[in-house]
Amino acid sequence: MTPELAKRACIFFASAFVGSMFSGYLQAAVYEGLDGHGLRGWRWLFIMDGIITLPMALWGKLRVHIHRQFNPFTRPSGYYALPDLPTSTRVRWLTPAEKSLAITRMQKIGRALEEPLTLSGLRRVLSNWHVWVYTAYYTFFICSENIGTYMNLWLKSLDRYTVAEINVYPTAMPAITIVTTLLYGWTSDALQLRAPIVYFSLGVCFFAAVNLAVWDGVPFGLKWASYYLTG
Repeated sequence: MTPELAKRACIFFASAFVGSMFSGYLQAAVYEGLDGHGLRGWRWLFIMDGIITLPMALWGKLRVHIHRQFNPFTRPSGYYALPDLPTSTRVRWLTPAEKSLAITRMQKIGRALEEPLTLSGLRRVLSNWHVWVYTAYYTFFICSENIGTYMNLWLKSLDRYTVAEINVYPTAMPAITIVTTLLYGWTSDALQLRAPIVYFSLGVCFFAAVNLAVWDGVPFGLKWASYYLTG
């Protein structure tokens, strides 16, 4: 095991939830600040989403158009920004020395470098039981990880919270995700343990998911805590 693998993976994973957390604050601010100023607040939310998204879309389209003047096989801007694998990366924000360093580091820890896809290689992969077990596990994970997103609907159904509160209260979930993910990463690398930390995290999430699935008879406070624990 490398002493930084979990840290790097967890920083990458947690960064996605920073946007999710702050989007709730942004939505609350837009609704409270612009509601009734010519349009309803929820309409302003769509307009602000477009204002934020459109420049990025235009930048990507323009960049692709410019690059295709010189290279008709250029990739979209998202592919331009993503580094790919160390052996195949073509991004400009990595220097040749950095690309070489990435390959060298993989070789030092015994990681196999990228190989061309062949029929025999495909058969070898599909005959490995790990692939099927991991695929099944990851499918269940993807289906269940969004269970906390329904907290907004639950709060709205209670008819006791303002629109701003409905947008802000669920932001605690991505905040918990960020903190616990980084904590797991640093702990995992420090102790050089992987499985026990994963099992602990899954155990907490399973407890929360069961409470939300049963629902009837689950105390109000436990429902609230279970939504947060899904993070």
